[in-house]
Amino acid sequence: MDREKQLTNYFTVEKPVFKTKGLIYFLIIWLVIAYIFSLIAKETLVFKVLVYAAIAVAAFLRYFRPYFKQLSLYNSRISDKEVDDMFEKALESTINNIIKKEGIDEDDDDELKAPTFISCYSHNGYNRVGFDGKKRWAVWKIQMLFFREDSALYYEGEYGHISEELLNENTHRVFYKDIISPKVTRESGNTKLELTGTDIVIYHYPDEYVTHGKNRTSDINFLIKALEKMMYSTKYKTVN
Repeated sequence: MDREKQLTNYFTVEKPVFKTKGLIYFLIIWLVIAYIFSLIAKETLVFKVLVYAAIAVAAFLRYFRPYFKQLSLYNSRISDKEVDDMFEKALESTINNIIKKEGIDEDDDDELKAPTFISCYSHNGYNRVGFDGKKRWAVWKIQMLFFREDSALYYEGEYGHISEELLNENTHRVFYKDIISPKVTRESGNTKLELTGTDIVIYHYPDEYVTHGKNRTSDINFLIKALEKMMYSTKYKTVN
């Protein structure tokens, strides 16, 4: 089974519920009809057996076979961990492609004044609560901020894990001199950062995709400090 089918099944296949009442009503109606018909027609024993066997087969085909087929499909779904691993690999590859597409050289210390900030979080599309109690979404939001000497390059887009494509991409440059101040709102461990003076709003959910290293970070506190440093640095004032 390919990746697209695996994820589609994970999000869309529901655990079946056996239609007990429907089966009971079905059997009562058809057994009564068969019994009345047998009394009127007075058919042979063999014919009666065949009629009741036909009712049993019909009940199996209508109620039992669909249930067990759906149950088998439900039990064959990939695990929560496998989904998380798929998501992490896909996001890592997608982020690498975005950085390459935007022409960002992460090793160029003259161009990049701080590690690239990356925020990825479940956003839209199909969703399901896994066996671990965690809700997962098929579409993720990606927000990235690349630091330069006098400005920051902001990227946002949506990545569909099932279709494996980027949607609603938007990239624009914001000068530090246009940012009035970083406005931070925290609630239940989640953070919303508004760059007052621009239309940029960055969301950060600590339990989602996280990356840390020399060239990349998901630390929202670091992002705020880096922004303030660039906004008020002596070199920045000299440039402007």
